[in-house]
Amino acid sequence: MFRVDGSKTGDGTLWYDKGGWVFWMLADRIGRENALRGMHDFVAKYRGNPDHPVLYDFARHLRGYAPDTLAYDDFVRQWMDTVVVLEYKVRDAKVTKSAEAGGGWVTTATVENVGTGRMPVDVAVTAGEHFPDSTAKAKKGTPYSAQTTAITLGARESRRVTIRSTFKPEKVVVDPDVRLLQLRRQSAEAKVSG
Repeated sequence: MFRVDGSKTGDGTLWYDKGGWVFWMLADRIGRENALRGMHDFVAKYRGNPDHPVLYDFARHLRGYAPDTLAYDDFVRQWMDTVVVLEYKVRDAKVTKSAEAGGGWVTTATVENVGTGRMPVDVAVTAGEHFPDSTAKAKKGTPYSAQTTAITLGARESRRVTIRSTFKPEKVVVDPDVRLLQLRRQSAEAKVSG
């Protein structure tokens, strides 16, 4: 994004579509309050300044509001200075009734990042519909439930995850709250067997 100058056909899509996601993820990464304070201070700093800031200036300024500057630098390198994309796949999702006292359910699955980026991401076991279709009639069914764990996978990495829940899961979903830009989101979930 640092090198985009508007001269290529796809630059508008990159700025508005990818750019919107990147700024959303950045604010989520450093915290909403930090991001808003940093943006406010950035506007105040450059208001009336004949030296018009560019994206690099914004990224450098916002670094001062990041609680973890190493994680911030990694984020900016990946999402603004190079081209990366996340793409997750879920395989072998299985659920069993827990034999431990108190019962519950144990779900295992393999999660793989077949993309090129590296980000912390939530993996959840879910039951019910998280984002029901608003045009459909309200269905009486299983209320939405989720139990999550966080993992970080680099490019081409995979990990077996185990999630315990008090409800019987229907699916394993990577990024259930839709917080990350990723390709083929439908591949980032799988129905559980068992």
